[in-house]
Amino acid sequence: MRTIFEHHKLVTAILLWVDCIIIRGSEESTASVAFISKVKELTFMCNTGHRLHILKTFYGYSYSNHSSFEMGDCILSYTKRLSCVGRRSCSVKLPSGTTGPWIPTCKKHSSYFQVEYTCVSESSIVDICTTRVLTSMQRGYITTPNYPDEYQANKNCNLTISVEVGQRINLQAIDMSLQDNHGCVDYLYLDDTHRTHTLCGDRNNMNIFESFINILKLQFKSNGDNVMGRGVWLYFKATPTLTSPAPPRPTKRSTTPLRKTTTQRGSTRHTSRYPSPTLTTHKTITNRPTDRKRVKNPFNLKGTVKVTKTESQLVSSREGKAFPAAEIIGGVLGTLLLILIALIGLLIRRRLTDHYYTQVYYQSASVSQQNVNVFTNDVNSEHSYPAETSMC
Repeated sequence: MRTIFEHHKLVTAILLWVDCIIIRGSEESTASVAFISKVKELTFMCNTGHRLHILKTFYGYSYSNHSSFEMGDCILSYTKRLSCVGRRSCSVKLPSGTTGPWIPTCKKHSSYFQVEYTCVSESSIVDICTTRVLTSMQRGYITTPNYPDEYQANKNCNLTISVEVGQRINLQAIDMSLQDNHGCVDYLYLDDTHRTHTLCGDRNNMNIFESFINILKLQFKSNGDNVMGRGVWLYFKATPTLTSPAPPRPTKRSTTPLRKTTTQRGSTRHTSRYPSPTLTTHKTITNRPTDRKRVKNPFNLKGTVKVTKTESQLVSSREGKAFPAAEIIGGVLGTLLLILIALIGLLIRRRLTDHYYTQVYYQSASVSQQNVNVFTNDVNSEHSYPAETSMC
């Protein structure tokens, strides 16, 4: 008789085996398999008319014995290129044991392998040799002829990407394999009128260029020798992403002739000074209790008056309060001007006061000098002696 532990282990192995046989995707998808299962080959594919774009591949260790990534798992990137990139289906051989490669970050052997991918429609992929200009796309895919099989010799193809003014173009090489036996004989040439870049060899999921302006020119060149490469598969994206434009706001008051609108109830009349499209007033006359907001009735009507502002009124009220800084700056400048005027007045008053006291000082000094002279003359006259008389 099997123990409970053996039954649990058997059920877990069957579920893991069923979970990872074949996974089909249309957009972003995930395929994964646990090493403990008996399946040693991970197989996944896209629908007809689509190609595989491999986003990420890695080994992982699950603390909760799952066969796919969860928050808290430690992972180890798988850097080798999968040969199925650009094709419809893919098969990945897995290690034969019950564990995978060692993960240094958590010091554990990996317990599963995972591939994240997306399926790209072939109708959305542009051939660099059949299209000359791209002007209405914010993102897209570009390939060389015959990709992912070997490209053709003696090709000289040019393509220009143009996006909105103020945007840049970010170019990524999903897959690149260009012959470089003796330098870049077969190459991809990039030019944004500010700088140029020439690429060849092998690359995989790598950002290769970002333009300074909104225009980028691409040139694919192959020589006449034997071709030994798949070509290139590129992905471009315009940055920053455009946002939908806001609806236009009114800039001036409407010049539509005023239309008189009369609302009558009993002997009460009201004539509107504004055309009805600009101002809409709803009046609800009722005698039963209501939770509407009660406002003062300017027309002497009984009941509840509900006033609803239109969008144009709300916009106008917002525009009236759009620039509080102008009022603050005006107040500050006015205050500074008053302070300046007060300082100038104080300075003038100080000048006049100093001038007045200076005159008073000189006048008092002059009077004192005159008094001293008079006093001196009086003293001299008191001590004067009569002249001596000569005697014969």
